[in-house]
Amino acid sequence: MNRFEKIIFIDDDEITNFLMKESLKRQGFTGEAVFFETATDALSYLDKAENASQLDVIFLDIKMPGMDGFDFLDQLAAQGIDQKIKARVYMLSSSENATDMKKSQEYAIVKGFLHKPFTLESLEKI
Repeated sequence: MNRFEKIIFIDDDEITNFLMKESLKRQGFTGEAVFFETATDALSYLDKAENASQLDVIFLDIKMPGMDGFDFLDQLAAQGIDQKIKARVYMLSSSENATDMKKSQEYAIVKGFLHKPFTLESLEKI
């Protein structure tokens, strides 16, 4: 797992974010993990981040209030941010919605679709 230097989690569920932070600590993750509860905040962060090219993975919840995961991906492309980051995006969802899974495949930056609850085993498989 420590082959990742920088990970971003974008999920509006505080409990999920808290559990992932604790799990990463327990597993001895030594990289940087940044958590956002809104896609808007994450987008702003990536737009301003000088070291965005060092980002390895973005875990992106699909269903969020305001800007959802697909809106986030559209904005990444519209603002050219997808060109300055080399991160792989993995969509997160608690549903088995085949439409969401198919739609996520339309984005070149998206490398996979993971079902919640997200586990460290999911991260290790990546």
